[in-house]
Amino acid sequence: MFFEIIANAAIRKMFLGHSKRESMKGKIVIAGGTGFIGTYLEKRFCAEGYEAIIISRDKDHINWDNEGSLIEALNGAELLINLAGKSVDCRYNKRTGVLS
Repeated sequence: MFFEIIANAAIRKMFLGHSKRESMKGKIVIAGGTGFIGTYLEKRFCAEGYEAIIISRDKDHINWDNEGSLIEALNGAELLINLAGKSVDCRYNKRTGVLS
């Protein structure tokens, strides 16, 4: 339910200033979008007619090392959602912060 509220709010905000006659919707970029929240948002925006582009370490999506593809994805995007961050699948300690 929470994610539905967030997605609806983002979609409503993007419609402000757009003519209702516009049938072509823009693209949405989701950085770090391969997790639970990102996959939900991708499906939700696609269902609304947007092109959803995912940036991740996953080989099936735009990779962080491909600068040209990153620039192309972000150029003209209506919205960037940043879900990228440090993996939570690691161990921490006080001295170094992270155990490998």
